[in-house]
Amino acid sequence: MRNKIFFVLALSVFTLSGCVNNAKLPKYNEIGSHPYGVIIEMAYRSDEFLTGELIAVNDSNVYILSSNYKTCMEIPKKQIKYYEIQFAQPKHYGLSMLLLPFSTISHGYFALLTFPINFVATTIITATSEYNYTIRDKKLKYEQLHMYARFPQGIPDGVRLTDIN
Repeated sequence: MRNKIFFVLALSVFTLSGCVNNAKLPKYNEIGSHPYGVIIEMAYRSDEFLTGELIAVNDSNVYILSSNYKTCMEIPKKQIKYYEIQFAQPKHYGLSMLLLPFSTISHGYFALLTFPINFVATTIITATSEYNYTIRDKKLKYEQLHMYARFPQGIPDGVRLTDIN
């Protein structure tokens, strides 16, 4: 019995440790009043990947404040292979994994049946909630991408890319 409890607790810790996101993103209830752009992950050229804040988009380029290089980069539209955006911090249901063993103890002998069902359901809910505020390029056309940028109407006159941080 101790091994089972240890296994469940260890699995819960590993599940919770995978829940990391960018602190610049707004909480789900702050969407619309947040001054920064979304986080974008992009594959471009042949095999390069870039992650950062979406600064602006125009007909031919995407401007990203790169998390990797700590500078604002200009990526031509023709070189973009794939992108996805995350526009808010996801809700985390990982705590429910810690409570799972305690809730099934009260089921008595039925726990043999209810524990696996609860475990699978809780794992699925926890795993899929991480992607509630993520949109991939198949659902978000390039022409709509500007709506999620820090500067949706383009980089203002007088602002240099090197000044953006």
